[in-house]
Amino acid sequence: MRIVAKSRRIFVFCFLTISVFHPSPLTAGAYEDGRAAISAGDYRTAIRLLMPLARRGNPAAQNAVGALYMEGWGVKRNYTEAIKWFQRASERGESSADWNLGRMYENGLGVTQNCDEAVRWYRKPAERNDPKGQVNLGSLYDIGTKCIAEDPKEAVIWYRKAAMQGDPLGQMDLGAMYATGRGVAGDYTEAVSWYRKAAAQGNAQAQFRLGAMYELGEGVTQNKDEALKWYQMAAQQGHRRAIERIGALPGSARQDAEVLNKKVDFLVTKCTERGNNETTCRYIIEFEAQTFGPKFVEAAYLQAVGDLAGYEKKLHEAVAENPKAFSRDMATQLDARAREQCIGSQ
Repeated sequence: MRIVAKSRRIFVFCFLTISVFHPSPLTAGAYEDGRAAISAGDYRTAIRLLMPLARRGNPAAQNAVGALYMEGWGVKRNYTEAIKWFQRASERGESSADWNLGRMYENGLGVTQNCDEAVRWYRKPAERNDPKGQVNLGSLYDIGTKCIAEDPKEAVIWYRKAAMQGDPLGQMDLGAMYATGRGVAGDYTEAVSWYRKAAAQGNAQAQFRLGAMYELGEGVTQNKDEALKWYQMAAQQGHRRAIERIGALPGSARQDAEVLNKKVDFLVTKCTERGNNETTCRYIIEFEAQTFGPKFVEAAYLQAVGDLAGYEKKLHEAVAENPKAFSRDMATQLDARAREQCIGSQ
């Protein structure tokens, strides 16, 4: 089953995007508190904090107030008010407001539906060379909307513009287009190159996809350890699919543990079937398995059933394969413990 996600991602129109505006020290606290209130669903507090900032000309606050009016959060829904605040924010260079105005025109919210006007607003930040606006516009061409026909080749153009400016989301999306051959000739090597750039900037989705390329050997030499490394980076950011792949990856810690536990249970059963005490069998076999790993579990079984000659032979074989996992002192201690156990006499 193919792991690399399709390049065509579901685009969520976010009216409360992180703004490029940098509030002054005098307003930053109130603005951040207002955004935190929105995140917490406390919209009345949000409008109370953000409205004074919007009236003083803070474009990020103006955009947020417009979104609150559009959604009817903390205030009565009013599309006309929403458009007014979006326009004020746009006049001050707030790219998110341009995007929101495009959405209003595309859906006829507070204005007559007008696709030409919607596309004009969508393109405005992208043509201003704003990388976030370029990624957003590329996404619209990638998936298609009421006003923009699906056009993967056009999507690649805008993703590339953002990627060339170092935008990690643009790099990730461009990599996905190469991986799936949408709008451009499929090229796994090129996909890996763009995924790697985005992953290096901490983009969790790119880290996941780069891990998948290493797991599948697409565009790179197949390397389970490298796959695991990138999956772990994505998982640390809460990426659900990366967490799933870590558990499913052959040789992963969880899968190794599951295999070892099954082997221990099987050998404990064999040990007891030979008339030995189950508690003692499990103690000896689990001790070596947990302390020295799967290579030593069969030696532990022979020790548990009292076959010291077989145990010594198997132990030496395991040590030869894994010299760093074992020491002479450990061997001496285990050998002494084997002789002290009353295996089969209980």
